Amino acid sequence: MRGRERLRADRSELETARVDSSSGRVYGLSSIRQRSAAWNQLVAFLLFSVLTVSSAADVASSSLEYLYIDSSEGTSSGGHAAIRFGDEVFHFQHFEPGVLRSVKDDPHYFRYLYGFLENRTIHASRITVSEETWRLLRDYFNQRYLIQKQQFDILQFLRDDRALIHLLLRRKRGAGGSSASVVDDSIRLPGIGLFFPDYAAPSNHLYAEQVPVAPPTPGMSPLLQALRQQIERRYGSRFLATRMGEIRDRLRRLKPTGYDRALLDLSEDRFSAVRYTFAQHYEDLMTALMGLKVLQLALPLRSDVYAVPRLDLFRLEPHEIERLARYRQQLQNDLVLLVSSRRPDWGMAFLVGMARLIVLDRSVRSGRLVFLDTFQAGADLIDPAEIGRFDDWMREQLDGVKTKLQEARAGLLPSQAMTEVDYSRLEHWSNRYLELRSGIDQQHPIRIHSGLLMPTKSAFRSDLIVPEASQYELNLNLAESESFHRSYFEKLKRLYRYNLFTKNCVSEIFRTIHGAFEAHLGSKDAVAAAGEKFGESRVARVEAESVARLGGYLGAEGIHFIPFVSARTVDQTYAVVSSEEWPSYRKAALMRAYEDDAPALVYLRESNVISSTLYRRNPDDSFFIFFTDDAVLPRPLFGAVNSVAGLGQSLVGLFLAPFDGGRVLSSGAKGVLFSLPELLFFNIRKGSYRYLPYARAAEGG
Repeated sequence: MRGRERLRADRSELETARVDSSSGRVYGLSSIRQRSAAWNQLVAFLLFSVLTVSSAADVASSSLEYLYIDSSEGTSSGGHAAIRFGDEVFHFQHFEPGVLRSVKDDPHYFRYLYGFLENRTIHASRITVSEETWRLLRDYFNQRYLIQKQQFDILQFLRDDRALIHLLLRRKRGAGGSSASVVDDSIRLPGIGLFFPDYAAPSNHLYAEQVPVAPPTPGMSPLLQALRQQIERRYGSRFLATRMGEIRDRLRRLKPTGYDRALLDLSEDRFSAVRYTFAQHYEDLMTALMGLKVLQLALPLRSDVYAVPRLDLFRLEPHEIERLARYRQQLQNDLVLLVSSRRPDWGMAFLVGMARLIVLDRSVRSGRLVFLDTFQAGADLIDPAEIGRFDDWMREQLDGVKTKLQEARAGLLPSQAMTEVDYSRLEHWSNRYLELRSGIDQQHPIRIHSGLLMPTKSAFRSDLIVPEASQYELNLNLAESESFHRSYFEKLKRLYRYNLFTKNCVSEIFRTIHGAFEAHLGSKDAVAAAGEKFGESRVARVEAESVARLGGYLGAEGIHFIPFVSARTVDQTYAVVSSEEWPSYRKAALMRAYEDDAPALVYLRESNVISSTLYRRNPDDSFFIFFTDDAVLPRPLFGAVNSVAGLGQSLVGLFLAPFDGGRVLSSGAKGVLFSLPELLFFNIRKGSYRYLPYARAAEGG
């Protein structure tokens, strides 16, 4: 039940860009900070980003579904569980360092990931409830997810504070010259990579305004010159100098503010009162200062941060040019207002807005779509060898992305005003298409990233303004920061500590259901009746509430902590009105193959990885010969063959270990491990699919 080691957005690309319906703006560019989620690795790279389609599993808002996901090798090998409310799926996953975290996914993404890429059958038990019960439970699951997310965000803020104080202390100790490497003596600022390179020449000065912010850049941007003149006409010729002076003064006076001990009183069902942290404040001020420096110098865009594709697909029609021209003017007007914003985090949005203004102008003038590169430095890559091996699937992915790009362009109607949402989608799919197309055609690594891509290019900078706090003060702040971080981290680990038997993906679903009912009862009856034993009466009332609303009660403890047992118990206990099996990709493909061809021939051909036409070797899977998920009677025999094959590969891997880092040995050992249950008629390994196009997955559904 370990958390998937896959690159994901908080939920999906459709939620990564949250839209304010009143203004039509995307939070993160025109009005907020965009802080990247910290989930790692690759595999489901385009999946939900390629096509978002409706599923046969759509449900009315008056029903919820308990989902059991079959076991499989790798993550959640013993099976997994989730609960679905309409267009949201909540589940709990094991993450390092040994904590269980709440996760929220789009149901189509969830099914694509587990049912198709991981090739697992999903069993759905539908429970019809009142609208009040549906909303009560959904809101409580969502609240718990948001509370936990906030708590782990706070942990990151504490780490950022500690790292910044360390950096400032190094500057104080080495005022006569840099005493650390350029990496250790720098911080990463969002958005400035659009105009500035990484790092600056090491400075012997304590304050950055005494040295150039960036090396001289040839040429100036006429667009930014015009923008600067428009701003000066509106606010006065001294506005930029005054604004930059104010920010420098605030940076000099900035000090770590200490920490509220109330933050250490962590709860699963209560938000924390979070203050604006020292590191956030410093980053926002430095980013704003760099944005104003870009405007003051009218710096051109860096040549490696935008694309000018020559493909005919990016040729603009007259009506598209007209709409982009109008959006260019609208964006310029917005930037004039944004530069005087009192929001602390306006700097990154201002940098991205200026960069977009430049590429919009070039698009209008050239008649071809020019756009910012939205992939971030250090993005995961698909190796050229993988591209060639999965060429047909890559091209199917490309067709899907092309369709989404054409849909984004179809919305460029001159009769409607373009919004930032419209432009972000156009920018996103343009990047996706060009990256895939050039990677396939030229066989070079393809950058991957899940979620909506935003052009928030960051860069490491060492030309920083150092606050005037003394070295003594900073040492005290550092000691407090490290102590507080340590305490907070330990409390967070204790609160969400994972336990295979008592706190896992199943138990937390039922515990959250009970928490929702308990909170509801508390709101109706805050004070227990006189003479009652509060604990006993509360448990009894929660159980009665569960019976009344769901048709039964399931405790968070007991044998149903095992995922497949929990699914059976839910069917027997709750008021389940229907059960449905969503077959895995391979199982669905097999069923179609049996209809189209001789069953015996299909069985012989698809029973093994050598002759199978429905599966191609995936390096993520351990070594095996026979599939056993659809072979019940011969499963022990097939399992014995798989065990021997895995053992043989392990022996070969012993000799290859010095050369391949133990990769073959590990695959063989896992093959033996996951074949042993097959000897007892139990299947774990099913084979998985890498880069499976969503179109094929939709066929399987």
